Amino acid sequence: MEEVIEQKLEELRLLIGNSTLYQEAKKHRERLLLDEDLLKEIQFLQECTNIYSEEYRARKKKLFENKDYQDYQKFENELYVLSLQINQILNQLTGKGDSCFL
Repeated sequence: MEEVIEQKLEELRLLIGNSTLYQEAKKHRERLLLDEDLLKEIQFLQECTNIYSEEYRARKKKLFENKDYQDYQKFENELYVLSLQINQILNQLTGKGDSCFL
């Protein structure tokens, strides 16, 4: 049974890696990494200790208005939900985890 699960997981990994969803997320991530100004904004937000400051809120708003960032977040969220669904199925197959459903 374990060997079959490992084989199916490898097939799943290949399917996800070749999927349009994954490729689009990867493309948008690479685009974000090339934008130095956007990376500086993200770094500031990560390092900021006062998340209630006006500067923090203004920079965060600017970040979320960025079309590339919006697109990346959309695909990242879809991949996250997919991974949760896969984990749920794996937990059911292996008899581990909760029985709650998404």
